[in-house]
Amino acid sequence: MSFNDYLSASYAIHDLNDLIFEDFQNLGLKGVVLDFDGVLSSFSKTKPELDKIEWAHKLSQKGIFVAIHSNNNRFLEEKRKSWLRTHYPDILWMPSKPYKPNPSTLLHLRQRWKLDAKELVMIDDRFLTGGKAAYRAGSQFIYIKNPLIDRKFAPWGELWFSVLRMIERSCYTHPQILLRTREDSNL
Repeated sequence: MSFNDYLSASYAIHDLNDLIFEDFQNLGLKGVVLDFDGVLSSFSKTKPELDKIEWAHKLSQKGIFVAIHSNNNRFLEEKRKSWLRTHYPDILWMPSKPYKPNPSTLLHLRQRWKLDAKELVMIDDRFLTGGKAAYRAGSQFIYIKNPLIDRKFAPWGELWFSVLRMIERSCYTHPQILLRTREDSNL
């Protein structure tokens, strides 16, 4: 397995809202695992952006399995898990350990949801965490090109992850890009 294998995605989108339900149907996807930081919210925030979590909730209501798996510290993980269980119990919170890129969580969810490898997708803003976990699990990976960033809330953390993303992007294989406007989405 080469380094470039980890720096590739099945698809790329600018924003989570660009992905529509028909994409899931067309790609044969029945389950989605979402990263939190950069995908549902900016770095270190407790609550996801409302439009992002509503997108996930509507996807769940349409019969797609939805889980969140993020590399969090224990304090932040407990707050996020508590909030999610209170407001969106249909969305599964997965423990951060084992941390991505370990594929154990994806493999567990495939078994739990009785899915084939290609019926599960990891959506993440990082190639070497979510992308690598998806690759190791044999699942699909959708890369978020424009992650959520709030430099006022966590300036040093956002700077760190911006540099990591920049390095990863300089090496990655260009995936097919799924581009939609919000008006095209049925979620």
